[in-house]
Amino acid sequence: MDAPAPVCARCSGTAALPVGLLLGRARVSEVESRTGIAAEDLERVDFSDDIRLLIKTHNSTFWGDATFHDDYVGVTDSGARHLVAHGIKVVGVDYLSVEPFRTVGQPAPHVLPGPGPRVIGGPNLRAVAPGASDMLALPRRTLGPDR
Repeated sequence: MDAPAPVCARCSGTAALPVGLLLGRARVSEVESRTGIAAEDLERVDFSDDIRLLIKTHNSTFWGDATFHDDYVGVTDSGARHLVAHGIKVVGVDYLSVEPFRTVGQPAPHVLPGPGPRVIGGPNLRAVAPGASDMLALPRRTLGPDR
C-alpha cells in the first residue's frame, strides 16, 4: 500500500487510512493494453458495486522472474482521471508501480492520491481470475514519521 503523503502534502500516511477501505470485495479486471491503462481501457469495467479495483495485465507474467522489467504497464493520466471520476477508492496494478516506468510528466500518482484512490503497489495477480474477489491489503507499519 503506497502512502499518499509523499506526493500529496495535505494527505496523511498509511496509519490514518480506514481499515474498512483496505479489506472487502474487490473487482479484478483484465486489461490487454501493453502501452498503458487509459480511460478507454477502463470504459467496459462496471464500477457500480465496487470501490476497490485490481488491474491484471501482461505484467502478471513478470512475477517470479528475477529480472526487473521496465516495460511494465501502468495507469496513464486519462486512466487515473477515469478512476477518480468513477469513485474508485483503492486501485492496484499487477507490478511494482501504478505508473509506467520513468514516464516524464506522468501525473497518475499525483491524480490518484488525495481525493482519489489509494494505491496498492505490487499485487501479484497471476493466479487470480477476473471478477469479484476478496481483498486484504493492510499497510506495513514502519518506524518514524507516518509518511
